[in-house]
Amino acid sequence: MRALTWFDSWVNRRAVTRTDLARFRIIFSVGGLLTLFDFSWFSHFPASMYIPPPGPFQLLPGFPPEPIAIAIEIGIALSFASLAFGYHTRLSGWSASILMILGFGFTYSLGKIDHPILFAIAPAVLSFTGWGDELSIDRLRGRTRGVRQWPLRLLALMIGIAFFTAGFAKVRANWLSPDTQAARRQFLNAYVDGNTGGILPWIVDLDAPVLWELIDWATVIMELGLVVCVLSWTAFRLAIALATIFHFAVFFLLTISFGFNVLVYGAFVEWRRVPVRAPAGLARLTTRWYPLLIPAIAIALWAISHANPQTAVLSGYITVLGGGIASGYLIVMIGRGVRMLVARLTRTVRSVRRET
Repeated sequence: MRALTWFDSWVNRRAVTRTDLARFRIIFSVGGLLTLFDFSWFSHFPASMYIPPPGPFQLLPGFPPEPIAIAIEIGIALSFASLAFGYHTRLSGWSASILMILGFGFTYSLGKIDHPILFAIAPAVLSFTGWGDELSIDRLRGRTRGVRQWPLRLLALMIGIAFFTAGFAKVRANWLSPDTQAARRQFLNAYVDGNTGGILPWIVDLDAPVLWELIDWATVIMELGLVVCVLSWTAFRLAIALATIFHFAVFFLLTISFGFNVLVYGAFVEWRRVPVRAPAGLARLTTRWYPLLIPAIAIALWAISHANPQTAVLSGYITVLGGGIASGYLIVMIGRGVRMLVARLTRTVRSVRRET
């Protein structure tokens, strides 16, 4: 019973407030609308190239026709728009997740597994938090559900497991061997493959075995250790701040963006501390015209995304912005820790002086 009591207390320990969740819902939805995925391209591949991963996609004969792929895209856009306005928030979150997983299931059936799966799962998990209880149409209509913290702990655990699987794969690939310098090998492979973005041409010539080995170990330790940090919200926030800076470094060095993961990490940010005041006119406009604004915004941004593919570019901006926020957070936490240490040392010195 004591273990169950501890677990119940731990899993429901407060990570963020209702205001934090509501603001993040809007940030997450706007990020999704600005980085809509293009799924229509896989409809042009023949059924002979359809090699689905294990699961329900093996029951399908091949890729769907283009109208179905476009319908998936528009459905995702509508889900994100509804989520941003807080209209049927739980349904919108689940529809966004299901449609994204459906689209990714077909793209993964061509053999290349990409990394935005956490982004696809997050809306469904966070739909149980009550992130639609504020700054939403649902609140105006009296459809609040109350804030729950356990979905955040579940999402944190999912992030930790995702990192752990990546770290475990690196251990099996001998990243910790002093003879491998695996990180440098990754840079060299990228350079040979034609990735000359960032500062890669300069860094591949860096002959420093000790430095490369330290990078190998630091990468593996971070990826394996993040799941342990789930036990404490303070430790987890510090860990995902470091992970965000790691994503920024990868983007800076290799121009490979993990902006979708960075966007998910925002669920654990205390957004209420950011001074924001929305114009009263915007709130009135939203309340009155949301039945027209939701489909209009969704269709407009879907059309723009097809005319000007920009997902990769905007994902890079998200990575850079996230790196800046994470760096600021770490600086604040380091400053706070230094102040606490100085205060403790001061009290200790005063106590010793009084005794003597």
